[in-house]
Amino acid sequence: MVKASGFRILLVEQVGRDGWIRKSARTICAAGAGSPWLSVLRSKPIAAMAARWSELTGQADSFRMIAEKI
Repeated sequence: MVKASGFRILLVEQVGRDGWIRKSARTICAAGAGSPWLSVLRSKPIAAMAARWSELTGQADSFRMIAEKI
């Protein structure tokens, strides 16, 4: 779609978002579901490490693309 619109893709990379991980962990814990280990993901440093791990393993929830108009 980007190429069809006349852009050249320079970079595509996955981006893990620690905020989404923390929010999901809070929601699940508040509902009384999930394992006790899930509660540690509510911590920003732990969630940041999990987000980075998701990037490195190709499982991140977002991506960043840099493109230029041809």
